[in-house]
Amino acid sequence: MDKVLIADEDAQLLMILADSLDKYRSDFEVITVTNGLEAILALQKETYAAVITEIRMPKVNGLVLMGYLAKNYQDTACVVMTDVCSEALKHRLAGESIQYIEKPFKIQQLAEIILSVLDRKETFGGKLKGVSVAGFLNLVESERLSCVCEVSSPKMGKGYLIFRNGVLYNAKQGDITGEAAARKLLGLKEPVIKYASLPNQNIPRLIRRKLSELVPAH
Repeated sequence: MDKVLIADEDAQLLMILADSLDKYRSDFEVITVTNGLEAILALQKETYAAVITEIRMPKVNGLVLMGYLAKNYQDTACVVMTDVCSEALKHRLAGESIQYIEKPFKIQQLAEIILSVLDRKETFGGKLKGVSVAGFLNLVESERLSCVCEVSSPKMGKGYLIFRNGVLYNAKQGDITGEAAARKLLGLKEPVIKYASLPNQNIPRLIRRKLSELVPAH
């Protein structure tokens, strides 16, 4: 039987979801955790067909968890559930392997999404593409986080995208900085993405355009 991992810091919500989704136990089993660290540890112990995650969680948040999934478990479907999402982000996620459900939602809505991603895995032999840089960072923008995202690939090496309160401030790739570096990094299709807190230092703002304006057209 397929196992579905649900991560959210709201213990009461997790209890409600586990109880309500129990009627689908012939299709999948639900396991719940209260933060991204617990989710990562659970993924290391067992195989999960799908992960449902909130973005804002203690210890390890949903963005870090998504990056971990993209790097290590590309066959595992991912669904984001949170209470803040722009129309632009919803449109962006529509092109990713990540689906989205906005709180508050009905249990039936979540159940239908879970059944859909499980069916999709069977249809396509369990192969789902990883998360793109643009799709991942749109979540950073939507949640208004301050962070440094390390983006790397075998061909380009490492680069960095710096966000303050969800706004892309600066970027660096080799000797290139600012918008030129951001465009190169945002064009990568299957990179490794790491996420860290913004250091306590003055970082100049070299980028004035919106993230959506810097994403290359495909």
